[in-house]
Amino acid sequence: MSRYEAAEKQKWISLEQLLQMCSKLSEYYKSENRKEDAVKELKLALKLIDTLVDEPKIPRFAIYIEYFNKEIARIESI
Repeated sequence: MSRYEAAEKQKWISLEQLLQMCSKLSEYYKSENRKEDAVKELKLALKLIDTLVDEPKIPRFAIYIEYFNKEIARIESI
């Protein structure tokens, strides 16, 4: 694997891990009845995805966008 391929692969793995950690932090905040912080964390994740909107591989993250938006709506309705 070339250095480019390795770096490109790691970039997307790192993004996915960061999105998952935003989700975990949101779960923690929900468990502590900190709704605003939980929503803020999910909105941050959406901003991270939006930052890379022009990248060809970003459509693969559509499942995260859908999940985060549904979760935000759910939390805000509580």
